[in-house]
Amino acid sequence: YIGARRKYGEHIPPFVEERLNWELEKIKENGYADLYLIATELVKLSKRKGYVVGSRGCIASSLVAYFLEITEINPVVPHYYCEKCGHYEIKDNVFCGCDLEDKACPKCGEMLIKDGFNIPAETFMGADGEKEPDIDFNFAPEIRDEIESKLKELFGEKNIVRAGTISYISEKVASRYVQEYCNEKGIVYSDARKDEYIRKLQNVKRTTGMHPGGYYIIPQGMEISDYTPIQYPANNIGMDVVTTHFDNWSLFDSLFKFDILTHDTPSMLRKLEQLTGVNPETIPLGDKDTMKLFSEGRTNGVPEFYTDFVKQMMNTTGVKSFDDLIRLSGVSHGTGTWLETGEYDIKQDEVELSDLISTRDDVMIYLQRNGYNRKDAFKISERVRKGKGLTEEQEEEMYQKGIPEWYIDSCNTVKYLFPREHAASYVLLAYRVAYYKAHYPLEFYCAYFTMHAEEFDADLLINNSNDLGRRINEFREKEECTAHDFDCMYMMETCQEMYDAGFNFVSDRIKNDSFESFFI
Repeated sequence: YIGARRKYGEHIPPFVEERLNWELEKIKENGYADLYLIATELVKLSKRKGYVVGSRGCIASSLVAYFLEITEINPVVPHYYCEKCGHYEIKDNVFCGCDLEDKACPKCGEMLIKDGFNIPAETFMGADGEKEPDIDFNFAPEIRDEIESKLKELFGEKNIVRAGTISYISEKVASRYVQEYCNEKGIVYSDARKDEYIRKLQNVKRTTGMHPGGYYIIPQGMEISDYTPIQYPANNIGMDVVTTHFDNWSLFDSLFKFDILTHDTPSMLRKLEQLTGVNPETIPLGDKDTMKLFSEGRTNGVPEFYTDFVKQMMNTTGVKSFDDLIRLSGVSHGTGTWLETGEYDIKQDEVELSDLISTRDDVMIYLQRNGYNRKDAFKISERVRKGKGLTEEQEEEMYQKGIPEWYIDSCNTVKYLFPREHAASYVLLAYRVAYYKAHYPLEFYCAYFTMHAEEFDADLLINNSNDLGRRINEFREKEECTAHDFDCMYMMETCQEMYDAGFNFVSDRIKNDSFESFFI
């Protein structure tokens, strides 16, 4: 409630308070309050160090998490509100409050604040608030060790155990094992016999490892051995860390896991803040120059939006709003959302980007707007987002309610849907980077190349603008490109763009020196 009043003043809108009370009741009922408060402490530590935090998964659909400042995404319906007099207006005809037109308060004349990302609480909490919180974060790599230390301080070092992973033999590796065995022994097997051995080898345990950011919390009075054996990753007893022997999914219903992952974007935003003096949290979301970057596809170096795949989607759909960016992020991370359905439907002029099923929350919101109650809409959205499609009864009911055939087909085609709240969090960070690029281009390029200093190929990039175009085309014409090839190509494109903007590297010395940062 302190967070709610900090946001809305003393006049918290009734629709906000109603959702807040429902969430609080369910959190207390299920005993999850501690988990929210621990998450709050971790985010506070990061912000005190000057780094914003990216939320992953579905945590950003919780209004409680928003008021605790665990996430920056306000999940309620889009709306206007006045901090001065308490006037508010719900606008459920749009999907993002920041896309609303500027407007003065009709009661007191103050400019109204625009907010709300239209994300149902059920995605994170379940239909009845019973779902265990899945709290995942992206922290800057520089402070990851401090975050881990804070977690140990809060729970006790003996109560924190790294999550283990198990790697299995894939079909491709099994095939290679069989072929190598045949070559070594000089044996010729029939295709049927090879297939039999490959099938038997598949999914056999190959090695163990460590989850990149998973930490299991052991309850008071219990020990890790009450739940699982422990081991050294890959049986390497020289390592100073032990992990659970059982993997993540085996322990999912037994222990709570925090995911403390790292991401470069918070680091880049910190660097940009230091270079410009502009706090990323103060950047306005309706900036026209920033949106122009996206609409024109000038997103080299902008997280989430720099790849050819996403640029092609932006070119096909057009970008007019912040909600469009969220949808594009959702479509690009989903399976069966674009190549199989969305691209075709848009090119046939059947639908707009705002109509597509881009995230798992879209299904629930769409069905509610077409006469479904919340629970039934959520139930269907859960089937669709897991790739299970519609039952015959659900499909028939949709036809009866007048749901278009293309939408029903999409529900049956989708294999996996990204959470809208995860997409919104990613887009928020990417948009801030794009804002700096639009208004502080020199600082942007300085920060970008600093973040990629380890991979920076000085001989290729320094004062070599005449040759970059040819090299980029060579990469594009390759029949097969590795991940490294793509990274190199995208860096060349960003470098070429920097030259085209009139900026240059002013020293050749770094061709021979080891370096970590660029300077203006």
